[in-house]
Amino acid sequence: MSLTFGERVARLRQAHGLSRKELASRIHVSFETIRQIETGKIQYPRLHHVCALASVFKISLDAFCAEGEDILVVLSGET
Repeated sequence: MSLTFGERVARLRQAHGLSRKELASRIHVSFETIRQIETGKIQYPRLHHVCALASVFKISLDAFCAEGEDILVVLSGET
């Protein structure tokens, strides 16, 4: 199942035990921005936000943005 970018952010945030507020603080955006990304209202976030998210989650941009893969499966190495 292919996940949207927002769904990937939500799954990674939850897997890292972060609230939306905590994640927003770490990448210097508002809680509302994170909510809008996760719910798909912002479908194409700014590149510096994507880079900051990848940094917080400690993953490469390639892995973060890979389509057609469940991000948690990609990170766990399962196929």
